[in-house]
Amino acid sequence: MVLGPADSAGSDAGARAVAERFGAALTAADSGSLRALLPREGKVQLRLVRMGPEQGFFSAEQVQALLRDFLRHGAVHRFEIARIEQSADGIALARTWLDLTDARGKRCAVELHVVVQLEAGRWVLREIREIPS
Repeated sequence: MVLGPADSAGSDAGARAVAERFGAALTAADSGSLRALLPREGKVQLRLVRMGPEQGFFSAEQVQALLRDFLRHGAVHRFEIARIEQSADGIALARTWLDLTDARGKRCAVELHVVVQLEAGRWVLREIREIPS
């Protein structure tokens, strides 16, 4: 799979919209709106440190519950999309930055990669991965 900047072609609108909605849900602490962004079938891969800790493959319901638990004790203050790269086979990577307070009360900046995939005509979250700093 070769990823390239989707911004130049303007073809990242659906992938960008999902990443933006994901960020809006986190900053608003609205875990209920995450359900619409999650796949109907299959699993989502998580690798979360500050927002977890969680690592592995989880169902949509589990992802929503894990993020709901994080948002009860932590907070995302800012979500920024740095770049979106998209492949021709319907997979996109959003490189994002978060300003968050973790469950222990420590405020920090976190690089987060969000992979979205085109599934039955809609973009869904497939991976949420914190990048070690």
